[in-house]
Amino acid sequence: MFALDKQTGEILWRAADENQAYMSSMTATLAGREQLLLGAKREIQWLSLEEGKILWAVKWTVSGGNNIAQPIVVDGTHVFISAGYGKGCGLIEVSQTAGEFSAKLIWENKRLKNKFTSSVLHEGHIYG
Repeated sequence: MFALDKQTGEILWRAADENQAYMSSMTATLAGREQLLLGAKREIQWLSLEEGKILWAVKWTVSGGNNIAQPIVVDGTHVFISAGYGKGCGLIEVSQTAGEFSAKLIWENKRLKNKFTSSVLHEGHIYG
């Protein structure tokens, strides 16, 4: 992952090397800070937009590194994730204390296993 200056094409920063998965990166505000979500092969990561520093990461290993379905930002502190290949789904909770971020997987189960398509959040319910 790297960031480019949209006017010049100059590389502004490069993130630490990590094999990336299929899901697209996305921005969202969590725990009061706009961040960049990255689905890596072995974890879900959030990076700072300014320098690409990993703010937090949660282990999320899928067979063959196949993190494909887009996560859903449920609210300002929660992200829903799901994967096929027998993995299932889970909910990540993000918090910030004194400028330091932490995240944990607060639950997971095998009931919803998005493989190639992503779930949808509608009126407080997730459909997949």
